[in-house]
Amino acid sequence: MMPDGGHLTGKENRASIEKSIGAFSFGFSMAKISYKHLYNTKRWYRLRWHQLNDHPLCAMHQALGQVVEATVADHITPHRGDEALFFDEENLQSLCKPCHDGAKQQLEKSGTLRGCDVNGLPLDANHHWRSPRP
Repeated sequence: MMPDGGHLTGKENRASIEKSIGAFSFGFSMAKISYKHLYNTKRWYRLRWHQLNDHPLCAMHQALGQVVEATVADHITPHRGDEALFFDEENLQSLCKPCHDGAKQQLEKSGTLRGCDVNGLPLDANHHWRSPRP
């Protein structure tokens, strides 16, 4: 109910809730919550199972020549609620939990990947050391 005694419409109420949630630093918004239900669908469980069954090793560790079991089916391109991208099997890679929660999250947030390979070269493909010399 509004201060003047009127009522909010559905959209106005949702905007009001999002605004009040945004006032607190919870680190999430209503928009992010709206697609979480996709992770509880039978279609996702099947897709995840097939991904981990077909590619049982962590892709990031494999790139370093290491063998580590993957436990997470990760979206290569963040789907942000886009169902077509969410259920696209070509948009999945297998990762171990530490890579998914650490390196992959950092890559998505900052655009860079920290660390180096066994030869001392940066892991980040966009690092200036990896660019061809003129």
